[in-house]
Amino acid sequence: KAAEEERIKIEQKKQLQEEQTKLQYQRDALLRIFNSVDVDGSGSLQEEELQKVVRTLFDRGSLGYNDKLDAGQQPTAEEIERERDRLISFIDPSRSNDVSFPEVDAFLFRIANNIDDNNLIPKIEVTGVNYLRNFSDSDTFLSSFALRKLVYFDDLREYAAMHEVYRLTGHSDLSNHSSFPAPSLWRQSQGIEMFWELYTRETGCSRDSLNDHDIFAVQRKLVRVLCNYNFAKFCWKSLVQPQLRVNADDDVTMRHVTSHWVLDKDPKIKISTGVIERLLMHVDQMSKLNLEKQRRHFRVKFHFDVCIAASVDSAVLCFGSAHTFADPLVEAAFSSISLQLFSLLSDDGGFVAQR
Repeated sequence: KAAEEERIKIEQKKQLQEEQTKLQYQRDALLRIFNSVDVDGSGSLQEEELQKVVRTLFDRGSLGYNDKLDAGQQPTAEEIERERDRLISFIDPSRSNDVSFPEVDAFLFRIANNIDDNNLIPKIEVTGVNYLRNFSDSDTFLSSFALRKLVYFDDLREYAAMHEVYRLTGHSDLSNHSSFPAPSLWRQSQGIEMFWELYTRETGCSRDSLNDHDIFAVQRKLVRVLCNYNFAKFCWKSLVQPQLRVNADDDVTMRHVTSHWVLDKDPKIKISTGVIERLLMHVDQMSKLNLEKQRRHFRVKFHFDVCIAASVDSAVLCFGSAHTFADPLVEAAFSSISLQLFSLLSDDGGFVAQR
């Protein structure tokens, strides 16, 4: 029993050391991210710079990853602002518009240690950094994972807000279950242009073409932009679909492309990861790349001494006629020949210039 307890202690100590090493690489990666965003070198970030961070995290292709989001999957302008405000509320709750690296570092540290109202003692310790030791006097903790998502629910039909409906139509006496007025009655027809401006900017589509975007992704984005499933469906059928049909009639290559409202078959949210999780993903990937570089840099290299030796008592080389009894044109005789070749090879098969 004592041996088993000792084995468990050793395993726990090893796991803690691995977590400490991982956290240190993550902190190093976070510092590089911070410095890359802090273009003026002031040592602090403003809200505009944090908003750039949020946009970059959702546009992962700009970070060198292959899973760049389609325009229909990109967060809306409203979602970007909300994610920025959420990130700032955790890092800079006083809204001083002056975020230092220690504040960002403490934010990552709290995530790594799951610091919340029920857990104020860090499991992983960082020596020499006072602001990472005690969180008992902090009034800001991370909410649960579910509340840190970009979208809080899984079904698009739960979108039922009315603020965009009021803004576009100008009718304040509507409810989510009432019929919507014809587009020609929206703010004396000005609401139609407001819709098209919003639609083209947020989805990446034009009025008469999806521009090769997936129709499911476009319709999901439209629901999130308008924050109302029923109103998005109404706008699609009354404004978008007629334009797509006109284009399909004029272009034979478009006639096989559906323009119907398709989300009733699959109303599930396809993007839900919020900015906090995306920041963690990015930091984790950068730290893993740095760790791999360090491992390659400190890899032990083996060198091998290779020696080839040859000794010949006598040899005769003849050049001449092909006739057996003809005298050769050139005849050379050698005796007591000794040849030695030394080389130093690395374990990857290359030659080593110097020892």
